[in-house]
Amino acid sequence: MLAGLAWLVAGGAGGIALAVATHGDGPWGWAIGAAVVGYLIATVAAIVPQQVRLEVAPGEVLPSWRRGVRNAEVALGPWVVAGVDASMGVVAHVRGDGGRLRIGGEQHAGDGYALTGAPARTVDCHLAAADFDALLAALGVRRGATGPLVIPLVRSTQTAGGVLRMMSPWLATMAVAGGFGLVVATLGESLTESPSGQLVIGGVTAAIVVGGLALTIVRSMRVRRPERELRVEAADLVVANVGGGELARAGWGSVTAEPRVYRVGSGAGRFAMPALELTVGDMRLRVAAWDHRLAWPDGTPRVRRGPRWLVGSPQWPRLVAVLQERGTLSPLSPSSASGARVSL
Repeated sequence: MLAGLAWLVAGGAGGIALAVATHGDGPWGWAIGAAVVGYLIATVAAIVPQQVRLEVAPGEVLPSWRRGVRNAEVALGPWVVAGVDASMGVVAHVRGDGGRLRIGGEQHAGDGYALTGAPARTVDCHLAAADFDALLAALGVRRGATGPLVIPLVRSTQTAGGVLRMMSPWLATMAVAGGFGLVVATLGESLTESPSGQLVIGGVTAAIVVGGLALTIVRSMRVRRPERELRVEAADLVVANVGGGELARAGWGSVTAEPRVYRVGSGAGRFAMPALELTVGDMRLRVAAWDHRLAWPDGTPRVRRGPRWLVGSPQWPRLVAVLQERGTLSPLSPSSASGARVSL
């Protein structure tokens, strides 16, 4: 992803430089177009899965596709869904002589580990949760006792407000480009008909578009952290700001949870995501897991408005289990991965 972004910026800058050198007559537009196409190709190539092998010894990781990392230091962080940022596991940042690796633990909740490392949307390779624990043990990472159950909540980008926030840099770019067009129209034909004027118009327009696209991509690559959390206590359920004070507290007798289904459309079809209408005292929350493999059984009522808060897929079954144990949620079991439906 970063290599593709670097190619995009370099190609855009090269196109502008070519336009200046040829006074607007050269193939500078093709150069900028090639930069955009190259970025898209690099992005697609980066997500094609492959089978790889890891050889691990204390302080050393030897991957099959590149040179090894020796004298390795390991930091753990959340592995999140790209563009959604809800947790899907844990990532091990392995750094040392020979570079760095990001190794994911799929559907790992991180119990007993200190997740002090940076979150990541992409990994170099990933393992099942049990194999991930074996990898960390081989690297000398100690696992402590499991603490109280805390469910992080990430603000969803899949609502109208979330989409507008994500697209705000590109909307600003279009506004700037429109303003520049008004300036050009005000200056008149003297600018648009002269070769130097056309060069200025083309260069400024290309700079606005490439800069806005790069800013939009960089902003979208920033992993959003959880803003709220559900703290499960023996007698109460607490809604709190992460690292801050409580927003709501209620005894289990005052907590209600109603299962709902939220359908998400994509190029591959429509997927059913499990959601909950959760009431904690006077606070109402609509939370969901961004994983159709955890879908509720058929017949669960649907909601049309997207959930505002997302729970990581490793934490979702735990939240459901706690609510069922406390008698807050009827004994509905999420359907298995093979039973999840896809409507084409």
